[in-house]
Amino acid sequence: MKGMQGLIVAGALGVLGVALNSFYLLYKTPDKNVEFIGIGDKNDETKIITIEPGTVITKDHLVEVVIPERNAKNLKDFVYLYADLGTVVGITATRRYQTGDLLYREHVRTSPTELKLEPGEKLIWIPVSGNSFVPELVDPGDRIEFVVPVSEPRAPPTPSVEGGVRPVESPQSSRVSKKETATFGPFRVKSLGTRLASSGVVRGNRIPTSQERLVGIVIKIEDEKKVEQSQELEHAKELQRGVLTREYQDIGVTLLEKVRL
Repeated sequence: MKGMQGLIVAGALGVLGVALNSFYLLYKTPDKNVEFIGIGDKNDETKIITIEPGTVITKDHLVEVVIPERNAKNLKDFVYLYADLGTVVGITATRRYQTGDLLYREHVRTSPTELKLEPGEKLIWIPVSGNSFVPELVDPGDRIEFVVPVSEPRAPPTPSVEGGVRPVESPQSSRVSKKETATFGPFRVKSLGTRLASSGVVRGNRIPTSQERLVGIVIKIEDEKKVEQSQELEHAKELQRGVLTREYQDIGVTLLEKVRL
């Protein structure tokens, strides 16, 4: 019995020894550091620097931020390393920065210079009502639905009690005053007028845009037999037909998914 207790104690001490050894190696062994690019003032760490969109970033805006490698993990896949300083000096800010912010790679963007379609893609432009759409809050890559007001036709004229027929109604009077709505989508936004990038990127790079209420949606057809792609194509065709025949007017937009900026 005593021999069994001795084995248990020895095993516990062994486990404790391994844990203490790991702890020692983790915190006593010199750790490597990773240097990242951050926003700040080299000469005064307490000074608050604010960089507004459209401002050209200079070397004076940037500082070295040192983080132990064990804590950095995969941060270097998303944040600029200080060794890349020459790459970011001179770029135009597309978002607001303050002292203490890190400079993420995804924040450094430029607008495409031309509209490009992939093989099998079709682009359709849909005019949207200005009363129900804020173009500055929608960007290429977002997923949206179109909401269209539609009217139900009235029932055909019925004979009167005397045996005659009611007068023929005009096309305007053959529509009911009450309107329902139809939904088309979802679609992926490709462009808003001449804008091919997010509003922040366009504003930061001071790129002029126009006709942003003309929403370009992209339809990619790899196999029209696929149910999802077939429905998307039919929705797009019907929406385009209604726009061209002026049957669909005052079209609204529902934002379904925001692209990650």
